[in-house]
Amino acid sequence: MSATGAAAASAAGHAGPRFVGASRQQWLLRGVATVAAAVAMAVAAGVGGWPAAAVVAPTLLAALASIRPDSHLPLVVDAAIVGSLALAIDDPATPWLPVAAVCLVIRHAATTLAASLPVGGALAPSIVSRWLRQAAAIAAGTVGLWVVVVVLDRRDLPGSAVLTALALTVAAALALAVRERSTDRP
Repeated sequence: MSATGAAAASAAGHAGPRFVGASRQQWLLRGVATVAAAVAMAVAAGVGGWPAAAVVAPTLLAALASIRPDSHLPLVVDAAIVGSLALAIDDPATPWLPVAAVCLVIRHAATTLAASLPVGGALAPSIVSRWLRQAAAIAAGTVGLWVVVVVLDRRDLPGSAVLTALALTVAAALALAVRERSTDRP
């Protein structure tokens, strides 16, 4: 491709040089994001009793989004996965729900890291370690919250708007505290 063709492809929003010059680490992140999306869709299809072909189109879309992780396409993929999960899973106590949620956490982390790298760039091991710890903490919190939902679901307690509001307030405060601790100070 000529320099003019590469500039035109880049201006038109095609993968162009961003796709070709990716480092091994970028390819790994893109592959992880695609596989995580495929597993989350497979969970939705399996629970929903959908044919295996229902996984193919979203997986191809996820692969396309992984080529351009800095575009809006990953958001479309996430919306498709969440929508599929919402359609497929009626029971919040199903063990497949945290599996799909952890896949979304992995997908989001890999996509975000891939989008933050310049073409051909690589992340320092300390950054990868930090992101892995944060993703593991989010995944653990997700599974922990699912366990609470299962326990409360089995007790069949009547609902309480005051307790629900209090729980959401505590959860928001904890999220803000974790965010505050995880941001770098100048």
